[in-house]
Amino acid sequence: MGATFQNRWEENQKNLYSKEAEEKARGKNKKAFTRKRKMPVCDIIISIMTSKKQTCAMELRNFFKLKDREEISKQAYFKARQNLDPAVFTYLNDNYLNDFYKHPDEVKTWKGYIVLAIDGSKVEIPNSEENREKYGVLRNQNETESPARAMISGLFDVFNKFFLDLQICNIHESELDAAEKNLEAIKRIGIEQKAIIIFDRGYPSFEMLYYLEKLGLKYIIRLPSTGFDKERASVKSDDEEITLEINNNRLRNVKSRNSEIYKEMKNLKSINTRLVSENTPAGQKFSVFTNLPSEISSEEICDAYFFRWKIEEAYHTLKNKMKFESVSGQASIYVEQDFLAQIHVYNMMEDMIEFVEDELLKSDEKKSKYHQHLNENMAIGLFAQDFIKILLEENGRKRYNLMKTLEKDMQKYLLPKRLSISQKRIFRKANKYSANQKNSF
Repeated sequence: MGATFQNRWEENQKNLYSKEAEEKARGKNKKAFTRKRKMPVCDIIISIMTSKKQTCAMELRNFFKLKDREEISKQAYFKARQNLDPAVFTYLNDNYLNDFYKHPDEVKTWKGYIVLAIDGSKVEIPNSEENREKYGVLRNQNETESPARAMISGLFDVFNKFFLDLQICNIHESELDAAEKNLEAIKRIGIEQKAIIIFDRGYPSFEMLYYLEKLGLKYIIRLPSTGFDKERASVKSDDEEITLEINNNRLRNVKSRNSEIYKEMKNLKSINTRLVSENTPAGQKFSVFTNLPSEISSEEICDAYFFRWKIEEAYHTLKNKMKFESVSGQASIYVEQDFLAQIHVYNMMEDMIEFVEDELLKSDEKKSKYHQHLNENMAIGLFAQDFIKILLEENGRKRYNLMKTLEKDMQKYLLPKRLSISQKRIFRKANKYSANQKNSF
């Protein structure tokens, strides 16, 4: 086999049972998972990754039924999970992605760049006192008891459909701080390809521009309707190199947001960037900062900005199709374990779905009006059903056959791929449970 998802899944299988993963799972508690127990650390990791968002008792029953062993109590299970460092899932995910990006022929790019998007999203978490204190509450003037909520910030490869990193933050933490932590994943994973980072309107700032230049990264950052008014007024065309002067007032703003970056920037007089503008179909002015070379036209840059919509679609899949916010326990450690585990599972699932889609495209020789593509809802449901069987299968040949069976099952459920037509959005009140659009998960 070449550099395919099957190879990565096999490497992931080895990592799951490795000494390195066991050490990562212990974290700072070096005495954890040293005694022989009914549920070793690798089984705890797999149980979290393969959760179907049922009750803990049902999850354990199904898990041990597949293992053909006597099950443990949920109290013992959660006690064991208290010792599991969530960083083990980041370790597994980093290794999985490193294996992908070290094969450049497989990596999808735009003009020689991998295209990454950063965006934040508010997520529901169990409303325990511990979570309210650690992650904060969502302010709502109509509620006397505001619920606990967290903010997640993701770094997402829009063409290869992988989450490179996920930060789980306090709801009131700065998105800029979270984004800087996201960007550390590029070096951590070992990505050597050139990268473009795309940001929405909440991110343009002097410290972010400085930080991106410091890391040697290209960027496209959309500007809000107000801000940088002096520089905007000075340009004479829709595509110009400009100089952003760093005065004392702007430095004070940097210092209030990030004191470490301020120390590096306080002697800096200006930052150079490129201001590109375009009119939207609605007649509004659309502007971005970028440091992409002049060989890439302003029209291409403005079009490229909208690649970031893929991270919105990924969040939709996580929250609404994979039940990302259905956390298994009340403690904050379960929030981190479940969220980071599901990011790794999402990457493995999308890796398989992309492979099946590519195989489907190669075999589609019919001259029909519409090409076929996978029914994502069914693909996710089938994946959730069979994933645990694949991870628990010890025989390599049987494991490979289970993967091939899952691929074939996914190909049975297809939908016509139609070009989307832009239409005015119509908002209607709807029931919580739709009659004709039910999730398979």
